[in-house]
Amino acid sequence: MIMKKIMNSLLMAALVCGLSLAVTSCKDDDNNDESSENLAPQNEQNEAATKFWSVVDQLVDVDDFTDDYKNTTFEPTIGVEDPNDETGLTRIVYTNDAATAAERFGNLVGVDDVDENTESREWSDPEVGTLTYTKGDGNTSWATVDVNINQVPRLQKIIYRSPDQEDGENAKKKPAVAGGKIAYYRFGDVVSRIVTNKDKSTTTEYWICVRPAFAPEGKPDTYWACVSQPLPQKNQYRWTYKRKGYDDINYVLPTKLGENKEQMQNFAEMLYAITNPDLWYQNLYTNENNKKMKMFQDFKKENRYYHNEKFWKNVQNAWKKEGKFFEYRSIVSQIFGFRTESNPYASFGNLISGGRLKLLYKGYSWVSGSAPTLYQAHYSTGSNVAEKNNHLVKYTSVKKSVYNTDNPKKDFVVNVTEDVLGSGNFKLWDFFGDDDPRYTVRIASGAELSSTGKYTDNRNAIPGVTDVYRYYRDVEKPSDEMPESTQTVIAQ
Repeated sequence: MIMKKIMNSLLMAALVCGLSLAVTSCKDDDNNDESSENLAPQNEQNEAATKFWSVVDQLVDVDDFTDDYKNTTFEPTIGVEDPNDETGLTRIVYTNDAATAAERFGNLVGVDDVDENTESREWSDPEVGTLTYTKGDGNTSWATVDVNINQVPRLQKIIYRSPDQEDGENAKKKPAVAGGKIAYYRFGDVVSRIVTNKDKSTTTEYWICVRPAFAPEGKPDTYWACVSQPLPQKNQYRWTYKRKGYDDINYVLPTKLGENKEQMQNFAEMLYAITNPDLWYQNLYTNENNKKMKMFQDFKKENRYYHNEKFWKNVQNAWKKEGKFFEYRSIVSQIFGFRTESNPYASFGNLISGGRLKLLYKGYSWVSGSAPTLYQAHYSTGSNVAEKNNHLVKYTSVKKSVYNTDNPKKDFVVNVTEDVLGSGNFKLWDFFGDDDPRYTVRIASGAELSSTGKYTDNRNAIPGVTDVYRYYRDVEKPSDEMPESTQTVIAQ
């Protein structure tokens, strides 16, 4: 009897063990299944996060990106605080016209059915919240946006207005729009900062000023773009595909990049002005009275002489210098990756003039199947007036299978942390269908880059960053209260 019980126990143990092995085997097969249906990492949570951050990243600090966003609250950084709101729940975004106000709301929530004639427009998404656009009276504001996002409780209203509209009856206090007539930074300036990763390693980022604070335009804040490699770990999504009978494949996709189409466009226009200063200026001069022709979103074209062709030539000369920055590498070769070229600036200029500037933004999507999706903005100069100076942009979702059903040996890797021959940029013919470089782009304000979280006096440097190149370091800063019209091109 005892022997029978022992035998039954052993049989039961063997059965349980066999079932356990079978389950484990099934799980391993799922992980190693080379069918296209099971290749993806099945990351549905990322889809919701991407949707949330595509809006909220434009409202809060660039360093606030977190996976636990649903249980976190964030402080708003968009624009500047409204001194007339004692609750601190209103932010002002200085805007020079009604059309730009409408476009900024459209860019914020990703719609294109709002213009200066729209009286009201509500946008809502369960993953984000609700934002309601209302046309202003034209005297105290161009438009307002009521904001209801649980994770950003201290932002209830955005006001799009020009500095002149603050002279109305409702203006109790008028904030210092520029904190000084001549700001510390100008277009094309470069700063660096060091980011500490989760594993305690560090990444050096290089940020380029794509929209400076500028008193003649009523702009108190600065905006910066980062396209340098490598990405910090927080902006990398890593997944290993374990293939049966073959080596593992390690995928590294961009994540939490954010989406700021206005400053991305300013970045593209600035690169065109640096590489084509005469043509950029001539296009503005010829079309001064054509509203379709834009200058850095809502800069006034009559103020173009502050950024004339001589100004851009000085920036160009500074960007192409080899041996002054980055341990004998120019800004073009270090940041934009033309490190193996005999003439880095010529290759960079051909890229921009040839309409081949391609930025990866937002992040990635990969829920099912064998094809991840990356989000791309492609900038070029078109034939229409509105498309001049790199204003022709195509936003696409690039999706491609990375699995070769005929020959698994030809599966290819998408890894945005690996450049080509030390070039510093990301290329992959198999995925994109061409060999143009791709740049992962992130946007931040001066306050977001600041180590204190604030940048209230644009006459001085941003706290916590290091100057790499600054226009007023090479060019003498004028003693007048207003910025100068550049008269001299500094020799290389």
